[in-house]
Amino acid sequence: ILFISIVLAVTSISSVSFLGDRLKSSMQMQASSILGADLVLRSASEIDPNYLNAAAANGLNTAETSTFLSMIITENDNLLTSIKAVTESYPLRGELKVVNFEGIQIQHSGSPESGNIWVERKISESLELTYLDTVSIGNKSFIVNGIIEDYPDRNSSFVGFYPIAIDNIHDVAEMGGIQTGSRVVYRNLFSGTQSNLDKFEESLKNIPASIRVQMASDV
Repeated sequence: ILFISIVLAVTSISSVSFLGDRLKSSMQMQASSILGADLVLRSASEIDPNYLNAAAANGLNTAETSTFLSMIITENDNLLTSIKAVTESYPLRGELKVVNFEGIQIQHSGSPESGNIWVERKISESLELTYLDTVSIGNKSFIVNGIIEDYPDRNSSFVGFYPIAIDNIHDVAEMGGIQTGSRVVYRNLFSGTQSNLDKFEESLKNIPASIRVQMASDV
């Protein structure tokens, strides 16, 4: 009887420990989904690309976003919008769900092709947009070919209060939407194994005060 009791006790402890690890892992993944990454560098000014190079050298995946406010303009109307310019690898955690105007999910690489843009449904409804309509943002015209259903890092900045449009980060310069004095949120995203993240985080000890380090574990 004593032996059986000991076996049951050990089994119970192991089960609780296993469930605790599963719960911790699940919470970690949820936190990463909120950030869109395991670790994020955030700044109001452009971030030194050396951090991306250092992360790649440490075996981490990387992505970039730049978010700012601008007007989406059509022939008949306009709407102040949060423009989120992203690289093809965005997001590193969580899901960017984009559908066509019929509600069918679009398979994508993470960002629209250059010259195209995805918008939230509020934008398409407010501006009465249809598939392949052309809109202007700054100095550049875009073709609307997708509706954003969901995306991670939704509340990552002040511009999260406005409807969002996602474009290719390589279109930002031609757009001319970022001027001196513009409020912009630059984010570098990183994901990978915990050991590689720890090594990379160790290298950030002397990071400038203007850059904020966000960890999924802090969410």
